[in-house]
Amino acid sequence: MRTYALRRLLLFVPTLVGASLLIFVLMRLVPGDIAEILVYQTGSEASAVQQKQIAQIRRELGLDRPVAVQYLAWLRDAVRGDFGFSYSQRRPVSEILAERFPRSMELAVLTLALAVAWSIPLGVVSAVRQNTWPMAAPKPALISDCIWR
Repeated sequence: MRTYALRRLLLFVPTLVGASLLIFVLMRLVPGDIAEILVYQTGSEASAVQQKQIAQIRRELGLDRPVAVQYLAWLRDAVRGDFGFSYSQRRPVSEILAERFPRSMELAVLTLALAVAWSIPLGVVSAVRQNTWPMAAPKPALISDCIWR
């Protein structure tokens, strides 16, 4: 049992790294350049001043650095709890998360309660009426699903 728990804990680290890489890559795949979006949101034409502003914003956000350096800086900040600044709401993202966390937890708890309220009675009915027609009907579909995976 200890070796199993230790193995699972050791697999947790590469899973977290993989998830963080996936999140970082997905954030970079979003179309558009945030620096250009911030400068051109007024709808004006491109000019030399705006190009300087775009270069300054890219420098401030670290977008002028190599992608690997950007990832490591992003990971370091995320581990610290520094999720940056929301340009749309003009405040730190940590404030937004703190404001919305209680509602998210309430939703998660209510969802879990609903799942338990449905699953326990269904499990009892499935155990009591194990080989009756309504319980045996989905078995071929489950078996074929297992075969094709």
